[in-house]
Amino acid sequence: MQLVIPVLTTLGAVVLLGEPLSARLLVAAALVGAGMFLGRATPSPADLSVSPRPHR
Repeated sequence: MQLVIPVLTTLGAVVLLGEPLSARLLVAAALVGAGMFLGRATPSPADLSVSPRPHR
């Protein structure tokens, strides 16, 4: 859901506020979305730990 927020915000600005849909606005929205995606795509420190050994 978080990755959809920049798209919804951009559409809301165009429809509700009459913001012109320019290439600059589209590029800015794409960069924000890409940044959010990259922030979520990196593994957390817990994911980098060694997996526990199975119990015998």
